[in-house]
This record gives sequence, structure tokens and C-alpha cells, in this order.
Amino acid sequence: VSHHLLLAHRAAADAIRAASSTARVGIALNLSPCEPATDSTEDAAAATRADGYLNRWFLDPLHGRGYPKDM
Repeated sequence: VSHHLLLAHRAAADAIRAASSTARVGIALNLSPCEPATDSTEDAAAATRADGYLNRWFLDPLHGRGYPKDM
């Protein structure tokens, strides 16, 4: 789903920019903070996974970094 959302965003942004060179185009994402519940290694790993799926999966490609390698 996220891959196609990003492809659609790119196609729409390109179409808008083609129609108006002064148009400002952005994307609205529903991001979530991902903090470990405790200081345990397991919770830190879970928070990293959650951040990857909920945030970095969308943000990394938008910033030219591709999809997260740890996902």
C-alpha cells in the first residue's frame, strides 16, 4: 500500500507542477512517535521496528534514501 501511495503522490505532484510552475506541492502523512516502553533491548528493537513500519517506510523514500534496509 505505501509503495503505491508514494507512486500516486509522485504522479500527482508531477501533474500539478506541469500545470503550474509556481504550485506548492506536499504530502500529508500520519506519523507516530515510537518510543520503547522500557530500557530493555527487546523494547528498543520493537520501537525501531514500529518506527520503520509507521514512519520511515514513508519518509525514507521521500528523502531519496529508498526503503528502510531493516524492514
